[in-house]
Amino acid sequence: MNEPHWIVWIVVTIFAAIVSGISIPFLEKLLAQDNLPITSSTPTSSPRPGTIQTDEEAPDTEISPPPMEPPPEVNTDSELNLPEEETEVQEYPDGSRYEGQIQNGIRDGLGTYVAINGDRYTGEWHNDMRHGVGSYIWSNGDIYRGEWRNNLRHGRGVFTGYDGLEKQGIWEDDRLINEVP
Repeated sequence: MNEPHWIVWIVVTIFAAIVSGISIPFLEKLLAQDNLPITSSTPTSSPRPGTIQTDEEAPDTEISPPPMEPPPEVNTDSELNLPEEETEVQEYPDGSRYEGQIQNGIRDGLGTYVAINGDRYTGEWHNDMRHGVGSYIWSNGDIYRGEWRNNLRHGRGVFTGYDGLEKQGIWEDDRLINEVP
């Protein structure tokens, strides 16, 4: 993977984690594998869904997180740091909305799409499709962070269900083909 693509993946993953308020253990593990410094104080694993364990605590000590609120509205101008002249807004007849980079009238570059049902994708687009690195947050609370190809999960990624179930690994054509514990 080339360097700019890796950097975009990191930025989008961190952005999605901040918006959703969820830790990013998959990113921390990847950084550790690549011998890059980890500056986060976020725990790298949770013993059970709905609990958080910090480094200072004994393994059986748990802290319950606060109730999860829906993610705030995304303003891509400030949160994705796109120059104002590169940012456009498209509102669709069904009530969904895209804010981000557009080329030749279609989504291409970085942007955020919010569907009428509350689903949200923030990340890279190519030829009007999710393509590159991005995060998809379903309205039920499920989250996928990782690589996309032609609107499908494809490449390295992590899926976290609303119930805390986490599946990470290699995805191909929207299916997890090689799970990494």
